[in-house]
Amino acid sequence: MQCPNQDNLGRDPRAEGEYSLKTHGPFLFQAWLAPQLSPIASAGLPHLLEELLIHTFPIPYFFVSIFYKKLEKFFETYGQEVIDMAQIKYGLDRHDALHNILFFMGFNAFGGLNLFFPPMIGYVGGAGQKLHKDLAEEVREAVRIEGKGKLTANALNKMELLKSVVYECLRMYPPVPYQYAVAKEDLIIETHDGRYGLFLCIV
Repeated sequence: MQCPNQDNLGRDPRAEGEYSLKTHGPFLFQAWLAPQLSPIASAGLPHLLEELLIHTFPIPYFFVSIFYKKLEKFFETYGQEVIDMAQIKYGLDRHDALHNILFFMGFNAFGGLNLFFPPMIGYVGGAGQKLHKDLAEEVREAVRIEGKGKLTANALNKMELLKSVVYECLRMYPPVPYQYAVAKEDLIIETHDGRYGLFLCIV
């Protein structure tokens, strides 16, 4: 995947600057994401071997800290406006806001485009001309009325068919079919008790 011309901060990641990502943005995100996805990744090894080697223990942060810190400095330097909004409008701590934005851009946006977007295009492409026509009409109408000719958040919110297609694609081709986590405090999941340190697998 190539670097986009601009990210959601309005800054070209390749533009010259002290904390420019140049053309290394995709690599930095991939290097940071790899340990987080290792619990569900497959290296093609026998199942038992994979469980012992990459699925049963967390990979230490120091292996990816250099990549994460470069991303952190980029977002901290060029994302001040977004961080200010998170702090003033939503009451978030600046440090928390920074890392939430980075996680959203790296895991959700970048990861989603790499893992989810290609199968979604294939799903829509094979769904037939009627869906293509209906989607095109809905998108054009919403952009014309809500966005005054531009793609805006309000215009996206009016695209009910588009949202339905995305949700159906997520159901059919979930980019992360399993999620693992360790409980940091006692919790209740529906009718089940969870204790501190419990290893969770969400399917």
